[in-house]
Amino acid sequence: MFGFFVGLLLGGGQKTLSAHNALTGFWGGVFWIGVISVGIAVPLIAWFLKSYDSAPSRKQMAFMAGLSLLGVFLLRMFVMYAGQMTVA
Repeated sequence: MFGFFVGLLLGGGQKTLSAHNALTGFWGGVFWIGVISVGIAVPLIAWFLKSYDSAPSRKQMAFMAGLSLLGVFLLRMFVMYAGQMTVA
């Protein structure tokens, strides 16, 4: 994903405009808050904060899995709908 956006930003012309539109505004919020924060950062932080001497409970695992699936859903929605907004 990082490489995709770097390629868009360095591509010039409509590619740069497309990346700017996707990373700011409403869809930028969906991407930064939904995909990056909720879908990636929160489960990763929760995994690192668990105690290493005991296995995570079913509730913790379900919570982390649910947030990861929510992040995947939001990424899919972001790609589908934000991609529809840009005109080539």
